[in-house]
Amino acid sequence: MLREWKPSSEDATSLAAVRWFANTIENFAIELYATDRESFPDIERVLRDTLAKLKGVKAQFSVPDEENGCPDGYVLCHGVCAPSCDDLESESREAQPATARAVSASPEKSKNKKSKKR
Repeated sequence: MLREWKPSSEDATSLAAVRWFANTIENFAIELYATDRESFPDIERVLRDTLAKLKGVKAQFSVPDEENGCPDGYVLCHGVCAPSCDDLESESREAQPATARAVSASPEKSKNKKSKKR
């Protein structure tokens, strides 16, 4: 059954609050980094933890493909309504911190890269 999205009088206020939180988090992270660039690993950890928690919330509210029912201008993408369905989930996996990428790289891949350079 197709889900129907209906606008609510609370949408503008709720979306404004979401925007305020997102801007405040961004501003605070930038201020911390500008104060001490050594804080970047801590800032990155907090931001990644926050994204992980939001993904947990997303899992609770995901919409099955057959239900769809997103507002005009949005498409159903990985269970949520989004302005477009770029594959952001696979991009976020690729955008791991450098330390995580180094740890997850297998020795065989490293050897193959070295042998190709010769």
